[in-house]
Amino acid sequence: MSQTPSKKQHLNYIKKCGPFKIDCNRIIFSNEEIEILEKYGHWFTALEDGTLKPLSERQKLFIDVAKGLKKPVSSEETAWFKYTRRRQIEKESGNSLYNTPVLENNEFYSRQDYLKQKQIMQKTNWENSGKAVQLKFLK
Repeated sequence: MSQTPSKKQHLNYIKKCGPFKIDCNRIIFSNEEIEILEKYGHWFTALEDGTLKPLSERQKLFIDVAKGLKKPVSSEETAWFKYTRRRQIEKESGNSLYNTPVLENNEFYSRQDYLKQKQIMQKTNWENSGKAVQLKFLK
């Protein structure tokens, strides 16, 4: 005899599991999304993996969003979508997300080239601004 899920079971599950540990970089999340994930993350996981059965249409919709069948609409769906995708990206990319590109050689465009270019542009602008002033007076 299968037991039908109840709201009390869901609430007890949330209470029993405690705060959810966000195991990815939090930089992309708003404070509201972090609160949602910390409070309901274990519950979202249980709904997604089938540990808990959905009680409402909204929970069924959440599962569809988690499976990628629908786009996130609610703040809970958006937070979970961002979390799962961020974890996936970090897993695939490793530390490359946090690397700062370093130019190994400056042969293409050196600081000296920049300063020369800047000097030429300033000279050209100065000359042209003088011509513009002269043209105004000629009219």
